[in-house]
Amino acid sequence: MREGGREGGREGGAGRGPFVKTTKYSPSTPPSLPPSLPRSADKLHVTRSEPSTQYILAAATLPTYGLKSVEELVKKRFPTAARVNTDLMHRHHPKLTQLFVEAPEGLDEKVGMLKKVLEKLQEKGKQAMKEGGKEDEVEDPSVPLPLPKTMIFVNTAQAAARVQDALAQAGFPSVPFHKEVRSSDREENLRQFRENEVPLLVCTDLASRGLDIPDVKQIIQVEFAPNVVQHLHRIGRAVRAGREGRAVNFYDEGSADLVESLQLAGEESLDRSFSRQRGFRKKVKKYGQDYYRKPGGAYRGEGWEEEAKGRAKGGGRKVVQEEERREEGGEEERR
Repeated sequence: MREGGREGGREGGAGRGPFVKTTKYSPSTPPSLPPSLPRSADKLHVTRSEPSTQYILAAATLPTYGLKSVEELVKKRFPTAARVNTDLMHRHHPKLTQLFVEAPEGLDEKVGMLKKVLEKLQEKGKQAMKEGGKEDEVEDPSVPLPLPKTMIFVNTAQAAARVQDALAQAGFPSVPFHKEVRSSDREENLRQFRENEVPLLVCTDLASRGLDIPDVKQIIQVEFAPNVVQHLHRIGRAVRAGREGRAVNFYDEGSADLVESLQLAGEESLDRSFSRQRGFRKKVKKYGQDYYRKPGGAYRGEGWEEEAKGRAKGGGRKVVQEEERREEGGEEERR
């Protein structure tokens, strides 16, 4: 027999080791605890000189427009938070060369333009091989002509599949990366692209962030990003770790306003091109092109929201005319 109960009984339980007898206390006789074990009530009154938990929010983009923006949320929830950021926050990277090319709306036409871009890149690679004394490899049809490590972005998985098929038919080696590709296949395709076995990755925004892909030389947006956030994430793939890169951006009529605002901004912050819903066309439709562009064609800075709302309520044209008169008067004074 074990002390305090029968062997194998409810108190001890078979195979659970020796039974430890417990004592029940009435409310009038609370148990005494050793000095090394303070009560829970005592723990609640212990003051801490340092916080027990530290929160770090890391983000490549932090939209600032409107009361419901991420920036305003951070200020409200963490008013004492310390901010650490670079001077390039929400700006085009100076080591990135960008080319904006107007294109038709149809995907087939854009794919035709993509092929021409790749053919020109192959010609440059061919010339570099000749200058490097590799004429034999250039003439060997079994050796593919070199292409720079390039990520080709589209907006949907269906478009990615069409682009990848068209490139395969044209003889351009590529692999797809989008949600319709099985996870195991995506990992294998990413490995091939990362290790330079394949020069082209046809992808959606699934590959625009969260992936470590070194030495990406070029970004081609066959379909322009739907908003400035995705645009910055896409082109940022080519200038990681201080490297130089290039971006070729196809855009059609539906993206013309967003592209114009990005071009007008130049080296300034792109905050004006953000919107609460991240849908820039909605802002332009609501406020007009004057939302991001001054009458003289310059990019608007901050602090214009209330004026834009006034335009949307019906007094917009008067505000525009008044602003034009002010700028014309200032131009006369400068002359």
